[in-house]
Amino acid sequence: MISHGSRFVIEYPFAMNNTDPRFNEYYSKGNYRNFRKIRGYKNKLALTTHLVFSNGVKQIYASGLFEEEALAKIFDKVDRFYR
Repeated sequence: MISHGSRFVIEYPFAMNNTDPRFNEYYSKGNYRNFRKIRGYKNKLALTTHLVFSNGVKQIYASGLFEEEALAKIFDKVDRFYR
């Protein structure tokens, strides 16, 4: 949190990073390492976005305040899956 006079600005650590090649791969190909988005919805009451990705065998779930935060979590889980 950063203080600007009497206002506080919250910085989110998972804001979209345009230099991250994982986002470029997902947005250009529509998938990330053979995992495709099969379901996604926004919970307006809890202000969260939920995503489900699958490669046909394994399903990976993640949620975040923004879609980019949930995507970053999905990408980390997919990278761990392929280790």
